[in-house]
Amino acid sequence: MKLKRIAVKNIKKIESLDVEFNGNVFAIAGDNEVGKSTLLQLILQSMTYKNKIPVPVTQGKDDGFALFEYEAPGGMPYQVKMEYDKNGKEKLTLMAPGGIKSSKVTDLRNVFDYHDVSVEEFMLWSDTKDGRKKQANLLLSIFPEDVQQNFISAIAKEKEFYESRAIINKEIDILTKQLKGYEMTPEQLEHIKQKEKFLERQKKLNEYKKNSVNQYADLKIVAKDITAAEEKLAKDKEDFPTYKAQLKKSIDEGAVELEELKEKVRKAENALSDLIQAYDKAEETHNENIDSQNKSLKVLYEKQAALNKALISEEKLEENEQKITEGLDYIKRLETTNTLRLDVAKSLDKKKEEQAKVEKDLADIRTFKENILLEQEMPIEGLAIEEEGLTYKGLPFDKNQISTSQFMQVVLKILIAINKKTPIIPIGRAESFGKKKLNEIIALAEKENCQIFFEKVKDEGELTIEVFEDDVFKTIEQKDVADDLLTKKKEKVKKELPANWKEKVKQLAEKEEENEIPANFDDEDDDDFELDLGTTMFDEV
Repeated sequence: MKLKRIAVKNIKKIESLDVEFNGNVFAIAGDNEVGKSTLLQLILQSMTYKNKIPVPVTQGKDDGFALFEYEAPGGMPYQVKMEYDKNGKEKLTLMAPGGIKSSKVTDLRNVFDYHDVSVEEFMLWSDTKDGRKKQANLLLSIFPEDVQQNFISAIAKEKEFYESRAIINKEIDILTKQLKGYEMTPEQLEHIKQKEKFLERQKKLNEYKKNSVNQYADLKIVAKDITAAEEKLAKDKEDFPTYKAQLKKSIDEGAVELEELKEKVRKAENALSDLIQAYDKAEETHNENIDSQNKSLKVLYEKQAALNKALISEEKLEENEQKITEGLDYIKRLETTNTLRLDVAKSLDKKKEEQAKVEKDLADIRTFKENILLEQEMPIEGLAIEEEGLTYKGLPFDKNQISTSQFMQVVLKILIAINKKTPIIPIGRAESFGKKKLNEIIALAEKENCQIFFEKVKDEGELTIEVFEDDVFKTIEQKDVADDLLTKKKEKVKKELPANWKEKVKQLAEKEEENEIPANFDDEDDDDFELDLGTTMFDEV
């Protein structure tokens, strides 16, 4: 679809303008406040009926209108008429081939399928995160609805996998640091194996402590018996000389009596013999008793020595007990650390499995996402759509990443692609481009057979339309709007129809029915206007 003619009457600063378009590159020229922006805004409004001009009628006039003639492939004419009065009432009329007429905004948008974005606006979007997403969504809109939905779902899934991977990686870092804190040397792991030996030593020590209590009791009894035997032996040794002296005294007294009492000799001799026998017997008995006690003492001494040898000092006992306790405590700490180490290692292995899975999921979803668009034709080789926005040859699509000239060309190609049905591109002020860039834009417009509109400031100049021809911008001849233009245009549209217009209209209608309004259209201005023919253009077809 190409713009062929504009006729504007009493809209803002434009009181009367009628100009025809032939070519690819145009400049809306003039001084400030002569209606350049108004005209460009009207052109865009004629294709979208969005961003409407508030109170458009020229001050002091009762009404005004803007009439646009477009030509579809095959010479099929379309006409858009926007009428206004000074009170703010407005009327939209879309005239399709064959005089089919509609006042529905949805019909207008379906016919032109136009995305109202300028080159400058699209370029500025690359400066913000939201803007980059707008760029991606806009480019995505050129593909079929099912492709868009599949790609959006893949992007959402990819984002989900990225977030999961970030969480898993963070958890792996934490577990790795924990595991490092629980590192154990081979010696420490060997110490854990010594636990049974320490427990066996502790068991023996406890048994020894229990038995030593009885041994200490026996030792005390033996010591008491030894003391008693030693005391008795000492007493017997102490008493025996006195006993012997008494016996000697008795013998001496007996001898005296024997001398004095001869008559008692027999008795005295017998008594003396008995005393001598008793004396001899007493010596023998005493010696036997002493031998017996010495033997008993020797046994007791041997038993005492054996007990002393078997017993460990209390200090040594406590020292051994403390060492065993400390050893078991140390092993317990090692076991706790080792348990934590094994638990963390197990968790780490599990997280690494999850990490491997999410990496595979990411690779799969990336492949799936790439395959979705591989089956579609991108407007520019090297351009790709990612979750964060567009990329170009692997780099973020940003004017800081690629040359301004290349960036401009890519943006132009994108806008031409998304407005493939109506390739009319507003590009900003011509003065902001150098000669080289301007020539590149013009060459691209001619190559792609699209229409590009610049704004061009001219000091003290009236509003004019210029076309680029023969390497220069030339002013297009324009005229005032004829008073009977609107009534004549209806007849002209009918007369200019090709012979096979009905077939072409039918084909166009079928094609339009397949197209849906892009999801990013703002429908706040999608008002239904009353139809002059009581039906939509497509119903009538």
